[in-house]
Amino acid sequence: MGAAPPARPAPTGTSADAQRSIVDGFRYLENRTERDQYFPPFPETKRIEANRLHGRQAAGSA
Repeated sequence: MGAAPPARPAPTGTSADAQRSIVDGFRYLENRTERDQYFPPFPETKRIEANRLHGRQAAGSA
């Protein structure tokens, strides 16, 4: 397992700054399992049709 990612500061500045911060955090994660554990699971109550990203598929989904 790699080094723990740095703490993520609250976004300030532009959306490009926020995107860079997220990408930088992922660089510390060596494999998909670590990346999947980086973010908390999406709440079941938010798993509704209005929140779906159509045309996207999670890896491993059938």
